[in-house]
Amino acid sequence: MRSLASFPRLAVLICLVTLITGSPVLAEERDTASRLYQEGNLSLKAGNYDAALRNFVASFTIYERLGHKLGMAANLNNVGYIHRMRGDYTAALGHYNKSLTIMKQSGDEFLIAHTLNNIGKVHEAKGDLTKALSHYEQASKVFKEIDEKELEAKVVKNIRLLKKKLGDFPRR
Repeated sequence: MRSLASFPRLAVLICLVTLITGSPVLAEERDTASRLYQEGNLSLKAGNYDAALRNFVASFTIYERLGHKLGMAANLNNVGYIHRMRGDYTAALGHYNKSLTIMKQSGDEFLIAHTLNNIGKVHEAKGDLTKALSHYEQASKVFKEIDEKELEAKVVKNIRLLKKKLGDFPRR
């Protein structure tokens, strides 16, 4: 799975929420947060994790001040992704779990499933295969419920590979 930056739907949701709410001053702050988020995405795609991290943290800070939950969660998830890619699994889990808590409040099942899968990847990398399996199974269930067949298939593949590692997968 990719970072949330790879999903244009999230950027559109953030922009729509930004357009719907607020005063000119708040709109300017939301525009700044959105710009920082997009710059973070570009830096992330270019592999410049330091610049991406700076932009996501700055964007998060503005969204937090504004109470913009979706913006906060998206930035936390991307910061978690950067930490996971750098091998700092404790920091990655902290950011993913904070993001998941916010996403559950928003009720966006797609983003919840994506974050559950990311948490599973961290647990797998840490060698905690049972926790990884639990998170992958939760993500798979949600992707199935919302009819995201391609993403569900990717998570099911993770589950099969993990069950094989655990010796819990039926042989053909």
